[in-house]
Amino acid sequence: MRTGNAVTCRKTLGSIASWLMPMLLLLAITTGARAQGGGFLVITPAGGENFVVDSTVQIRWLAQGVTGQLNIDYSVDSGAVWKRIDSVTARTGLDSMSWVVPNDTSRRALVRITTADGTKTARSRRVFSITLKPLPALTVIYPNGGELFGADSTVKIRWNATNITGDLLVDYSIDSGRTWKPIKKVAARSGPDTLAWVIPHDTTSQAFVRVMAVDSSIRDASNRTFTIRASVNPKIQLLFPNGGEAFQADSTTMIRWQGQDLTGALNIEFSTDGGTSWKLIGSKQPRTGNDSLPWKVPNDSTTKALVRVSSGPLRDTSDAVFTINPRPPISLKLLYPNGGEKFGTDSTIAIVWNSKNNKGMLAMNFSSDGGATWTLIDSVMPKPGNDSMFWTTPKTLSKNARLAITTADGLVSDTTDAPFSIVSNNVGPGDGVDYQSGGSGSLAAYPNPTAAETDLRWEQRSAGEASVGIYDRSGRLLMTAAAGHREPGEQHYRLSTTGLPAGIYLVEIHSGMNRANCVVTLVR
Repeated sequence: MRTGNAVTCRKTLGSIASWLMPMLLLLAITTGARAQGGGFLVITPAGGENFVVDSTVQIRWLAQGVTGQLNIDYSVDSGAVWKRIDSVTARTGLDSMSWVVPNDTSRRALVRITTADGTKTARSRRVFSITLKPLPALTVIYPNGGELFGADSTVKIRWNATNITGDLLVDYSIDSGRTWKPIKKVAARSGPDTLAWVIPHDTTSQAFVRVMAVDSSIRDASNRTFTIRASVNPKIQLLFPNGGEAFQADSTTMIRWQGQDLTGALNIEFSTDGGTSWKLIGSKQPRTGNDSLPWKVPNDSTTKALVRVSSGPLRDTSDAVFTINPRPPISLKLLYPNGGEKFGTDSTIAIVWNSKNNKGMLAMNFSSDGGATWTLIDSVMPKPGNDSMFWTTPKTLSKNARLAITTADGLVSDTTDAPFSIVSNNVGPGDGVDYQSGGSGSLAAYPNPTAAETDLRWEQRSAGEASVGIYDRSGRLLMTAAAGHREPGEQHYRLSTTGLPAGIYLVEIHSGMNRANCVVTLVR
């Protein structure tokens, strides 16, 4: 955007928010929550806004794995001093509260959200303004860049004005803004406004339109250059889908078309009823030649689908209908642990699950109180069939532990069928605990990483036959080896990894009721 010193413009805030919200949710899950065991992200105010004193605005945030009270504060000096707005009870997901903007004017305001104990905090990414009245602003809406106009054609220049009085000068440039030619002087009025403009005989690909206030530095111009030609011959042809195709719901395909000398925004739409009604897929600036747009096929089962591409009065539609097949059902199933197991604190185990037809992120969560509260362990991209991840059990003891796996939208999930236990590693033999590194009975490998062999060391708590198993990340058993009869005490076993590719593996020692494991990295 080409602006003056006092211009504050956000042309596409609504459209950005529509796709930014789910992305921010994934970001909160995959970054802050993973790194800190939970956290939150301030959505609005994001920065750059202008809030008027005594108006009511919504403070919005995303939370994951946060419990207790949250303190909502604001600052008018970029965070040097904070003032309390309110306190609310934390809840997972998107949350908000209404805020009556105080009479505390500032150009350096921020909002902050903090847990009651101060361990987790988030704030606006940039400063915003609090003013007694809206700041003056001008925003050129059309032409805004990329358009093509023929000489002597008539177009409507469109702009939006806020809190501006007096006259406005409407100009155009044919040299990227180095020089300007007047179009007309008009009286400023609040809100959207238009001016009919007969395109001059100034052939150029470097044109701009500018609107500016006569008595101030408030101005705005087209975001990008547009083109003026002596004549134009607009054409448009849809290439794909053009009829007879069959698509799976939730799959992604490319809508393709060919255009020539198109003006104005290009709209791509689809119909599920043979053209009786239409839904917008997206809009973009037209260009001459072949063009395309990725389309995530909706879950609208039909045999009468069509696609339409239009630019102004020009349009082209699929020559015949095509089919959209329904989305196959999504399923998730936790396989291990699934209830009844016992693990020592600081144990490394492989969580195993099965996923079908899921294309979004999966979130793995842990509860030590039977599901009353949950903490995010990690988020992963799904793959069809069995999958797994390594998890180190917490230090918190529990007889009512559970795991839950869920899709990012929360619509499909599965929980362990019954509770499992997390117990102290300092326990006696024969209790069925999966002994892990960090306590007596632990398993360690030296060297680790290793290229060929590694020495397994563990404490044998009771006499018995020992065996070694190696598992891949999906929980699949790759190889076993007998380690012989073992008496209680410190043990050694030389493990050969010949034949296994480089990667990360789970190595387990089994002896009677006892089991110990550790993660071994192979390098080649």
